[in-house]
Amino acid sequence: SILIVFLVFLSCEKESDNITVIGSKNSSVEIVKLEPVVSILPSGKDSLDLNSDGTVDIVFIKSPKPAIYGYSSETNIIIKNGVQVALSKINNYPDTLSLKTVLNNNLNWSTVASSKKMILQSFECGGISGCQGFANFLDVSDKYIGFKTGGKFGWIKVDNNVYELKIKEYTVLK
Repeated sequence: SILIVFLVFLSCEKESDNITVIGSKNSSVEIVKLEPVVSILPSGKDSLDLNSDGTVDIVFIKSPKPAIYGYSSETNIIIKNGVQVALSKINNYPDTLSLKTVLNNNLNWSTVASSKKMILQSFECGGISGCQGFANFLDVSDKYIGFKTGGKFGWIKVDNNVYELKIKEYTVLK
């Protein structure tokens, strides 16, 4: 029985540094829980430095947008410095990932660009249908934006609705 346990132990592979599971701790990431959470209201923005190099890597923007009756808001991100985000295979907008999602190269990633604006939540108005929301972060709670940079993976935990974007936690890549 000792031989069997020894063989099983040897057959287990160490988790690769280029795979991250949302919500898990490993040596290549530091989880930063924001207390209080960062709250962004319409006409506001904030940013994150995901690898602690002193350069902004992602900017969050909550903008007012005219609707048929008054105004509503749109939520965007700008990714910079070669950061990529996980995209939905269905609509190619940033994907709402859940706890325990495995982040690896098999996900659908945005292209590498020096700076790229992406929609998290917006709407279109017209006709008798009024205003219809689109993208993947419509009224979400505790969803994650997966990102990668320099071959390493991380996440940003957010809540988003028409009135406010909350950034709750994120990982700093080491």
